[in-house]
Amino acid sequence: MAEGPVASSPFAALQVHHPERQANFVRFDPPSAYLELNSVSLQPLLGSLLNNSLFAQQLDSRYGLPKQLRDVLLKAPVLVRLDALEGVRFQAANQARLMLAAGEIDMTKRSLDAVATALLKRGFQRVERPLLSPDGLPSNHGDVVWLNPQGHPQGGWSLGPALRGQVELLLALGDAPNLRSNPLKRMGQQQLRLRARPDQLARLGWHGPGWPRVVGKAPQLELEMTALPKQQQPGWLRLQLDLR
Repeated sequence: MAEGPVASSPFAALQVHHPERQANFVRFDPPSAYLELNSVSLQPLLGSLLNNSLFAQQLDSRYGLPKQLRDVLLKAPVLVRLDALEGVRFQAANQARLMLAAGEIDMTKRSLDAVATALLKRGFQRVERPLLSPDGLPSNHGDVVWLNPQGHPQGGWSLGPALRGQVELLLALGDAPNLRSNPLKRMGQQQLRLRARPDQLARLGWHGPGWPRVVGKAPQLELEMTALPKQQQPGWLRLQLDLR
């Protein structure tokens, strides 16, 4: 177990920092996925990537994802799961559930239409199906699934109904969208919570070289932040590893 401040720049260059409320150490349940994450926004994960000039230009020109929409997606609360796939083209499927304001949906739909046009030009087939609910039964709204020429799902999306001024956007890569798994929940003052199986990620070659070897051998990891790092202020992080 470890707990303390974390920042992307030397602590000496930061403003005086008052200790954050300490997180509770709890015995975690085994994760059901390779990785599960719940964050108050997508910015800490993909902000640098989506704001990279070369990457952003391609998203805008080839897929119709303008900066205005990218900013909307980056600020949205997000739930992410990385699940294993067996006997198919990909090793895992990634699903992100983002909560958008209802007023942002028209712009989102226009961009998804632009992405659809680009995918159709590249030989993908569009299929609309009922979205599977957590009990495995079809729900009352559908999703869009993209198939390759061999008929295998490559990903898709689904827009839920407006509820209390918000709409859930589900994005999937590697498989069709679904809601069969309960999302990881934040607890208390958590701004970000992550559970993972590092040993399985390392087996797939998805374990970054900068991580300590002991992390790569751990069957369970849980990480949470009660404060996210800012430009002049550190965040507060808690880490638990199951070492065997």
